Amino acid sequence: MVRWLPLLALTGCMSLSRMNGAKPLEKGQIEVGLGLGARTPDDPLLFPIPVPQGPVLFRIGLGGDVDLGLRGYVLGSGFDLRYRFLQRGRWHFAVNPGVGVVVFPNLFNPAQIGTAEATMPVIAEVDASRWLSASVAAHVTYRENLSLAPDSTVARFDVYGGLGGRLEARAGLFAFGASLDGLLAPTRFTGLPGFAIGFDARLRTRSADEAEARHQKRQARSAPSDGPVRASLDNDAVLALWIAGDPKASEKRIRDALSQATRDRDTDAVLQLRTQLARARALQGDPDGADTILDGVQSRLDEASEVTRIRLGLERGRVYRARDDRAAAVTALEDAFERARAREQAYLAVDAAWTLSTVTEGEVAAEWEKRAKELAGNADDPAARSWHDMR
Repeated sequence: MVRWLPLLALTGCMSLSRMNGAKPLEKGQIEVGLGLGARTPDDPLLFPIPVPQGPVLFRIGLGGDVDLGLRGYVLGSGFDLRYRFLQRGRWHFAVNPGVGVVVFPNLFNPAQIGTAEATMPVIAEVDASRWLSASVAAHVTYRENLSLAPDSTVARFDVYGGLGGRLEARAGLFAFGASLDGLLAPTRFTGLPGFAIGFDARLRTRSADEAEARHQKRQARSAPSDGPVRASLDNDAVLALWIAGDPKASEKRIRDALSQATRDRDTDAVLQLRTQLARARALQGDPDGADTILDGVQSRLDEASEVTRIRLGLERGRVYRARDDRAAAVTALEDAFERARAREQAYLAVDAAWTLSTVTEGEVAAEWEKRAKELAGNADDPAARSWHDMR
């Protein structure tokens, strides 16, 4: 039996902990990796110790909050679809149905030729930080032995539930995960619940926003600085891109405007619009994506107008607020407020003051709210005055 263990390690059992998080890859984004795991054996008398197994992993984003995962063993394979059906702030919720087959004869009963499995997990994932997330999942699994003798005792099936947890750490393009599943199905002969544990290391390609941020940084290193840059995009043009209460539709408008500004080689318009793209991503519960976009803008401040710097501070502050980092939010927003006042950008000054009232407390918050209303009421800018009228 010992000489078969290396082969068993590669063939795999679908009931391994293969739990994923709830966040799908973006359209066209690719991820590859290796896993290592083990589970309690179904037949402790046949296999008294868990056998380690190592699948090869592949995943591709299909768009529309859906991605496709493939996993391969020497004598088996499987696939799953992940669909994120809900996103609220740092929380993501998905279903992740999958199927798999392993073909491997039972050494003690040649009639058994392998195992098939279908599973339906429901996953909740929360971003603890930009680099760390935690997931919990509940699943129902159907598992059946494949047999050449359907009437034999080998043709056995199980239907059982399970609960699992996963931690994932990210470093650049790499992700490292650890997961543990409790299998609510008793193993034969012992009557005890089973469990599965898994580890994985993955390498993914950059998302579209990450690739653009990298491009922005490369341009920043090669672009000369010619002194102060004049803003090429006025506030009314920016406001016209936003659809109230619909950040997803607003994002499409912003990306269309970005494409045009890029064709026009209008660097400051591109940078301003990217701050708005970051805001749209943050409003859809993607602070990590927003940070990536803002990092790209930050790297090109030598080419940016003062208005772009103000917008950068505003959106940084809002991302910090989304992460409940109030101290950092106040610092970024106060800087944006002072810059906006100095440049007589009334609308942006009101925006910064009002946002400051939402990240401070008590008398400080009341004072910022008062300043926002006073600035709006005294402004010549119709957009700033309308802010006062709305509140």
